[in-house]
Amino acid sequence: MLLEYTKIEMPLNKQKHKFIKAFTLAEVLITLVIIGIIAAITVPNLVHQYKRTIIATRLKHTYAVLAQMMKLAEAKYGMLQTWDLGENYGGMSSDGGGNEMYNRYVNTYMLPFLIGAKYETKSMKNIGYKKSIFYPDKSIYKNINSGYRFITLGNGVTLSPGIWSYGLGNGQYYVYTIIFMVDIDGPSKGPNIVGKDVFLVEQIFENGRPITMYGETPVSWDSKNKRIKFEKTIDRKTALKYCKQGNQNSRYCGLLIKLDGWEIKPDYPW
Repeated sequence: MLLEYTKIEMPLNKQKHKFIKAFTLAEVLITLVIIGIIAAITVPNLVHQYKRTIIATRLKHTYAVLAQMMKLAEAKYGMLQTWDLGENYGGMSSDGGGNEMYNRYVNTYMLPFLIGAKYETKSMKNIGYKKSIFYPDKSIYKNINSGYRFITLGNGVTLSPGIWSYGLGNGQYYVYTIIFMVDIDGPSKGPNIVGKDVFLVEQIFENGRPITMYGETPVSWDSKNKRIKFEKTIDRKTALKYCKQGNQNSRYCGLLIKLDGWEIKPDYPW
């Protein structure tokens, strides 16, 4: 018996082609270039602003730590003007560095109230600095080859206290304040420039003045009465003017930041 085969014709399904809209390679490349340009402009500004915020915040915190130190010391020993700081306190001295007053102030009234602080008397090199600390005009504030007293706080901020005095001649000095150099990020990081990451806080001994930013309580020498006298308080306009000069007046930059509510404003001479 012969088998018969039947050929069945199956209809072919018609394939449907879908067209998807997309960017061309040229358009993608142009978009990437535009994104790169925007990133190149905005990212550095964001990083820059972040650094400014960190510096202002750390300066504010350090100022608060020193102010709290002062309050704790006065709570234990009475008001500043009653402290036993030796014969150099607020008057004549043959010791322009005021070492006696300095040692009593730091060892008795300061270090016990700075929890976790580390105190050292070393050269800048030995504590970790790679270069001197400068003013913006490249003049030296602290020389890398010189020895200073350093206090490292728990937050990494480095302080360097020092006595300031007026020379009276004949080997006599009038000691009136301790200036604290505040290095926001310590010796291992730069730029180590006054007004950038280095600022000044002061403790004036006359009349039991509180901790202030440098220049916040301006003083001059009264030659007639042989003592300091207090001048008119500096406003923001003057602080900004001094800060922009880029010389030793950069010491006023910390005061400018404080007057601006502990912020570094756009007109700050960064």
